[in-house]
Amino acid sequence: SRAHGERAARRPLFQQPPLGAVQEPPCRCDERRLAYAECHDQSLVGDQALAFRLMGAAMYDGMSAGAPPSPAVARGVALHKVSRLLTYALAADAYLNFVGNEFGHPEWVELPTGDNGHSFHHARRRWFLADDPGLRYAQLLAFDRAMHAAEASLRWLSSPPPTRGDV
Repeated sequence: SRAHGERAARRPLFQQPPLGAVQEPPCRCDERRLAYAECHDQSLVGDQALAFRLMGAAMYDGMSAGAPPSPAVARGVALHKVSRLLTYALAADAYLNFVGNEFGHPEWVELPTGDNGHSFHHARRRWFLADDPGLRYAQLLAFDRAMHAAEASLRWLSSPPPTRGDV
C-alpha cells in the first residue's frame, strides 16, 4: 500500500525489509488495477515526494550531470529508479507516472491560501527540470522512457494474471 511505502521510505536503509517481503493484496480479478510509485497527494498536502525523502536537500544543488554525484544523490537516484521499476514490473494492468514527482520534482505544491498569504510561490511545477540534459532529472526521464519501451516490447501489463501454479 502507499502508506506502507511511505513508512518504508522514512526508515534507514539497514532497517528495510528484504525484497521478498513484498505482499500482494487479495485479488479482485474483475477490477482493473493501477500502480504508481508516488502521487501528487504527497506534494499537495505538504509531505515530501519520494525522491526528496531519498536525497534531501542534495536535490537542490547536487543534480548536475556534469559533476560526480554525492553519495546521497547516487543512492537516491538508484533507489528511485528501482522503486519505479519494481512498481512497473509488478503492476497488474497499468502504470501511472505523475509527471513532476516521478522525475524527482524537488518541491511541494502549495496552492494559495490565507495561511501562506495567498502566495503563488509554490503553486507551480518545474517542468523544465526533466528537459535539461545537464541535470540528472533528464536521466530519470530517460529511465522512464526505457521502462515504457521495455513494456511495449514485452507486454507484461497485458499478459494474463499469474496463477498459483505459475509460482
